[in-house]
Amino acid sequence: MKGGVFTIAKAKFVTAKLDWIKIRLWEQPEIIINELLGIEIIDCELSDGQLRFYDYDSYYSYGLIHVYTYRNALSTPDCCIQLSGQACTQLEIILESKSLTWAKFFQVALEICEKVEFLRLDCALDDKNRVPYFTVEKLISKAKKNLYWSNGREYSIN
Repeated sequence: MKGGVFTIAKAKFVTAKLDWIKIRLWEQPEIIINELLGIEIIDCELSDGQLRFYDYDSYYSYGLIHVYTYRNALSTPDCCIQLSGQACTQLEIILESKSLTWAKFFQVALEICEKVEFLRLDCALDDKNRVPYFTVEKLISKAKKNLYWSNGREYSIN
């Protein structure tokens, strides 16, 4: 471009991170907390609390990390991990301190549980390009070509 600066957006300046995780695991919460999350259960607090659409009546918390369960049946092999964006970051720090990755986390979940149901897994993209790599037009184009997956939802452009 004559007399100006021409910048090309690059994918290398786009980072992705997990921003919400909800996993139902058919295993005792103590095993999930100790073996999967790598946290000592004694360091967790057990509180009353419900998870919408489920019968859980309590949860273990370690900072922002929550594992929902049944207070009167703590040995029941059924619990649910729910992690907000900040909780995902907290767990990622724990994983990295043990030289583990998200891939290993999910692999261990599948190995130690009788059954695993991935209910929600959201990814956030941070685009640090001066000119965005993912423009609104590019995202609309990908949506129209069905280059996304959503559980029963369709896109709408307003």
